[in-house]
Amino acid sequence: MDYKLMELDDLAEYINLQLEKGRNFTEVAGEDFSCNESTLRKRLTAKKLYKRIGNKYVRQCQTIDDRSKSSDGNNNVRQSVRQDVTDGNIAEITGDIKSQSITVSPSDKEKFLGLISNYELIMNMLDNYKNNEDKFNRANGLVVELPVEKKKDFRITLRLNDVVYEEFKEFADKNKQFTVKELVSQALKEFIQKYK
Repeated sequence: MDYKLMELDDLAEYINLQLEKGRNFTEVAGEDFSCNESTLRKRLTAKKLYKRIGNKYVRQCQTIDDRSKSSDGNNNVRQSVRQDVTDGNIAEITGDIKSQSITVSPSDKEKFLGLISNYELIMNMLDNYKNNEDKFNRANGLVVELPVEKKKDFRITLRLNDVVYEEFKEFADKNKQFTVKELVSQALKEFIQKYK
């Protein structure tokens, strides 16, 4: 057979059939097409239409480009919709915005569209959460305002009263929004400021 005269789809189908029968790719290339395996592989993968996955050549995605021009006339936004033609159930949406790329699989497409349609509501909820968290911390009278650290990995060992330490552990468990390091540092800071 002459692989150059065959359509790529027919060639891939024939090779996949032979591979399923247990023949290896080198054998198929040499015996059936009288060429070496790299030549046959290049024929299938040159236009990026087929890719070998496992022991099978699978047709890759077809791409449809939709280029939108911005007000200054440059092509800043490019959207591609890709659909795999082998089984029809895999789709990707890719948006390139000034060299940033976002890829969404079909299983996440519905969730993504839901997030987009509820964008304002979600942003309001986040703002309310941030405001309420600040109000909650201030209502408890617990605000941690520490200076910027000079050394990130600064450690020290202190001896403490065991009863006071147990009370502190309970207090820290009730205020998990802060680390133990932050709570101890704030307590020491307030003590120093109070008794200067």
